[in-house]
Amino acid sequence: MAAGAQSLFSILHFLRTQKLEPSTTVSFPVSHDEKNVTFAADVVKKERVETFDRKEEREALLLKVHKSFAEGFYKNIRSEPEMWFSTDDRKRLLRFELPHRFGRVTGVLKTEKAGG
Repeated sequence: MAAGAQSLFSILHFLRTQKLEPSTTVSFPVSHDEKNVTFAADVVKKERVETFDRKEEREALLLKVHKSFAEGFYKNIRSEPEMWFSTDDRKRLLRFELPHRFGRVTGVLKTEKAGG
């Protein structure tokens, strides 16, 4: 296992601790079962996204996960998975999209509690 490696399940939390700026790439080692790979994602841009329970949009950073990483765990990926993190200090995951050969899996933040 590489020094500082994250588990497959800690990727989202670890991303929230990183400095995310448009036009940069974030990468770090990931170890899962017997696989040791490098997670890499491009921080593409800031944009506004809608969350499920809000009428207004929120400013977010769009990250595109490198397809080579995603293919190591999911064989039917059509293109890069995308994630949108809030631009505030909490860096909440607001939305994600995972393209699949049968369509697209989408997750959207539904509720949010203060202090959580």
